[in-house]
Amino acid sequence: MHLPPAERRPTMRRLAELLAPGGLLAISLRRGEPPEDRVMFDVPAQEAAGDGERAGLELIRVVEESTDRLRRSEVWWQSVALRKEQQ
Repeated sequence: MHLPPAERRPTMRRLAELLAPGGLLAISLRRGEPPEDRVMFDVPAQEAAGDGERAGLELIRVVEESTDRLRRSEVWWQSVALRKEQQ
């Protein structure tokens, strides 16, 4: 959510390279309109999962959290878990 669109795929490839075989990558994504005072992007979990799969990672789970812990009605969270294959 902090990376502009052009940086997401190359960054996911690099994260996949850094993971040990069998390693797990967990990503938490803030959803909803980004605040004006911070550089953030609304990134759907499906996009992060797709980038991970293109980088050779296996999608383990997408978790939807319906509410924000700070009770902001315009914000919700998604988490993505990806695993690198055992070698």
